[in-house]
Amino acid sequence: MIPDDDDFHYKSIINLLKYMSKVSAPPNFESDLMRRINSGNFKEKYKVQWWDKILLPSRVIPSAAVAASVVAILYFYNPNSTEYENPFLVKPVMREDISRVSTNRNLSTVPHEFAEASVNNSLKINKEGLNFLQIRINDAERAKINKLKEQIKAYFNKTQ
Repeated sequence: MIPDDDDFHYKSIINLLKYMSKVSAPPNFESDLMRRINSGNFKEKYKVQWWDKILLPSRVIPSAAVAASVVAILYFYNPNSTEYENPFLVKPVMREDISRVSTNRNLSTVPHEFAEASVNNSLKINKEGLNFLQIRINDAERAKINKLKEQIKAYFNKTQ
């Protein structure tokens, strides 16, 4: 017999199998085994129960996927939700705090100079209830800002 690669690879296992003790089978073992197989009595011993049929992986996995998708649909679907209109498609509504003011009307009720802002002298927005940061500067800071504005204007006039 010519040794091949498997003989060299499994040499240690082959040696262990050679030195194992022999196991003796009972007399007529092969004939009893063949008689049992041919008789078919083993089916009662290994009878499949109804829960074994239900819990087969080929049935559990698809039913779990269907159940998960139903739960996901019920989680995200809310029949009582209200449909909101697209704010970009809705005609704008005039706010109550905006009023049209004619140019000849006198606005002497303004508490200070920053209380109202106007757009083209036609719309006035009252800012009393709005939450915004209003920076108040003193005369020295205002003079410094005006000086910087003049320097920027002069710089741009030179470059053009």
